[in-house]
Amino acid sequence: QLCCLEASSPKIIEDFLNAQDIKQSSKNLYRRTIKQFFRWLENHQLSITQSRREEILQYKNWLINNEFSHLTVDSYLSSLRRFFEWMEAKCYYPNIAKGIKAPKREKGFKKD
Repeated sequence: QLCCLEASSPKIIEDFLNAQDIKQSSKNLYRRTIKQFFRWLENHQLSITQSRREEILQYKNWLINNEFSHLTVDSYLSSLRRFFEWMEAKCYYPNIAKGIKAPKREKGFKKD
């Protein structure tokens, strides 16, 4: 079943989205954030089947270092965790995003 992952990342993303019982706006968010991860993999000459937990952690650091807000990083990682949960449930790929935590938010008031 891994061959289907290699063949068409847009198809696997759409299969994932179609399996979700969520609003269309959430599907659009998942699509955008997961495609961003696939682009990151491609820029690092990796495919989804070559990714491991270490790549998820590197991706998280890339998001943080590119000054994405903590909420944005949390959203991107949440999408990835859900995607890999689904991949594992379908027996496509192990859940390498399990336990990846969002960055800690800075405490204090927003206006400060």
